[in-house]
Amino acid sequence: MDEKKGFSASYSGMYFVILMLVMFIIIIPEVRDAFAIGVGFVFTPLLGFGGRFPILTMIFAGLFLTIINMYARHYFIDWFQMARLQEKTRYISRKIREAYRSRDMGKLEKYRKIQQKIMMEQMKSQQDQMKPSLITMVIVIAIFSWLYYFLAHAQVKLFNTPWAMNIDITGGFSFFPNWLILYTFFTIPLGYFVTYIFKLYEFRKRLRQL
Repeated sequence: MDEKKGFSASYSGMYFVILMLVMFIIIIPEVRDAFAIGVGFVFTPLLGFGGRFPILTMIFAGLFLTIINMYARHYFIDWFQMARLQEKTRYISRKIREAYRSRDMGKLEKYRKIQQKIMMEQMKSQQDQMKPSLITMVIVIAIFSWLYYFLAHAQVKLFNTPWAMNIDITGGFSFFPNWLILYTFFTIPLGYFVTYIFKLYEFRKRLRQL
């Protein structure tokens, strides 16, 4: 138990440091711009398109970041273990309800002890899910800092939608510009799709090993 507490505390400490780093980079424009310029030496030639196609830049940056995040999650997460834990949780919850309705205190106590063990396994699984975010957070900070800077200096900043014309891609709120709204709507379904592909690949690989 002490090891688990120490493990959790170490992760909390790392997350706090990363959060402070993110806030430091985002809130202070000079720091964000300097960081973005440095990162731009890598991303601008790859995804910049000469500043003429900011929507494509945003889409490809989102695609790259989504694949990196989902691959990291896939590498650290045991999908079969997660499925087993979910099935165990549903089964034990059903048994607890049945024991409660029948007022069988013996079974109720037994199932609650099993439920506590499952909760500990779920906590360990959640900690495993946190591991990739510690790794990918650096890439996330790099890409978003670069996107903020790059799109602010892009040659073309206007785009059209079916409901509005000549929308400024950098307009909107200071911390939530229009391009970030587009990015969110694009990457959320993409994330589900990429996760599905990784899960399908993992399940098929496991089935071939049986």
